[in-house]
Order: sequence, then structure tokens, then C-alpha cells
Amino acid sequence: EEVGAAKPASEIFHVALRVLGQRPERCLFIGDHEDYDMGGALRVGMPAHLVDRVLNGSSLRDLIESVEQDFAR
Repeated sequence: EEVGAAKPASEIFHVALRVLGQRPERCLFIGDHEDYDMGGALRVGMPAHLVDRVLNGSSLRDLIESVEQDFAR
């Protein structure tokens, strides 16, 4: 609402990238809804990962390590 766009609109992802000062390929979007989360991120060129559970510190760390290994390949 603050930026006048909401997921899955590409603009909300572009705003996040501008705020972070990053290129899409240098970020990872983690979401739990295939259409709203994955679609929007992928349309702007941002890698995305779909989760089916709430992430706590440990499970988030495991996910990040897994994704880092995938990117290293």
C-alpha cells in the first residue's frame, strides 16, 4: 500500500530492489504463495524459493545454506 502496488505486481519488487540497492539476480525472494510471491519475483528476474512452512532462525539458516549451494553449482 505504501508504494501503490502489491504482490504480484512487478513494481513492488522493483521498489524493494531500489531500496536495497541491489540487482534482481543478487537477491532471493522467499514466499509461501506460488502466484503472488513466485510469479512477481520471477518476472523481475529475482530468484525465488517457495516454502510450505513458517521459517524460524534454524530453518531459515538451513534454507539459505541450501540456496547458496545451488547458486555455487
